[in-house]
Amino acid sequence: MRLAKAAVMKGAGNIEIQEFPVPEIKENEALIKVELSGICGTDKYMYKGFTTHPGGKITPFPIIPGHEIVGIIHDIGEEAKTTLEGTGEELKLGDRVVPVCDVGCNSCFNCKFTYGYVAWCERSFGYGTLISCKDPPHLFGGWSQYMYIHPNTILFKAEKIPSEVAVLTEPFAVAYGTLMKAMHPCSPTLDLHGFNPGDTIVIQGPGPIGLIHAIMARIVGAGDIIVVGAGTESDSWRTNYISREFTNVVDYTVNEKNPESRVKEVLSLTGGKGADLVIECTGAPDALIEGLEMLRGKGGMLLVVGIFIDIGKSVEINPARLLSHKGALIMGVPNHPIQGYHVALKLMGKFMGKIPFHKIVTHIYPLHEAKRAIEKAIEGKAIKVAVAPNKCAETHLTH
Repeated sequence: MRLAKAAVMKGAGNIEIQEFPVPEIKENEALIKVELSGICGTDKYMYKGFTTHPGGKITPFPIIPGHEIVGIIHDIGEEAKTTLEGTGEELKLGDRVVPVCDVGCNSCFNCKFTYGYVAWCERSFGYGTLISCKDPPHLFGGWSQYMYIHPNTILFKAEKIPSEVAVLTEPFAVAYGTLMKAMHPCSPTLDLHGFNPGDTIVIQGPGPIGLIHAIMARIVGAGDIIVVGAGTESDSWRTNYISREFTNVVDYTVNEKNPESRVKEVLSLTGGKGADLVIECTGAPDALIEGLEMLRGKGGMLLVVGIFIDIGKSVEINPARLLSHKGALIMGVPNHPIQGYHVALKLMGKFMGKIPFHKIVTHIYPLHEAKRAIEKAIEGKAIKVAVAPNKCAETHLTH
């Protein structure tokens, strides 16, 4: 019996390495050898004990985390060769692929009517977040040497993109969905809200999802892009890194401890007008109020991306001053559309010579250091931290 090592999150703050049998693959299934799996804010929240996902779904510990995944097809059934790939291409052994991390039933109301948001499926499960590893075939997450691919999974080929870039496909799919919402907020006719080429964009949060949204905004034609940190030591590290390494993406960084100072500096950088579009990528509910303060006087839009896991905190808003008087539009970003994976891979391939995607992943840890990896991500003196289940040494990527 072949065995695969995996990092198992048994509960809050509890990760240990375990071994599981490598499953025999049926005709409509596949098995990938995982190259890299990124650490997301959702992983950090689960590790801290916040486990309520959209729809009230609860993380079913024990789990193998990891939903940002790139790997090589190690075994695949004959039927799966022609049914799993998202664009209709045939798959073969050795192909580098990125799996869509949410798996739907393909038959419920939400699967049929929510335009590619698989996570809205009434019976969906998410690799690395919403399916336990306690039952066979166990390997349902990217922090494992091998990962089982369910027949309803959608895979996308990533043949020409290195693994340290392809592992970013899922968060780039989120950013794609965010900007698409901003471009089409209300109707096909011209609208004051949303995003138009040349608009000023504020990104709240200098972490990986914030930087990735800044990159997507630059690709689709933003004017000035301002990335805002909270004045912490980790955000100082991140804003300095972004200012140094992504000069062709981000125009300004702000990193003040005082919320009023952050708002004041953003208004100063925008000539007193405020941002056309604010994208929240912090995970902090208080950022919602601050983002509304940073919006332009009339017709701005705030997209909520980072406040995804319910941490049990509410905020109070003055609806007259911050909503009605401004005519502001707030929209939530529920997840990512399936097509975002394909578009993200195309865009990363096209812009690799112009945008340093490879500098987003700053730290890579081997599987046995998974606990250290997630604690590094929580500490914050990094951009994207990833786990490499089949490597034995830690890599600090100094760029």
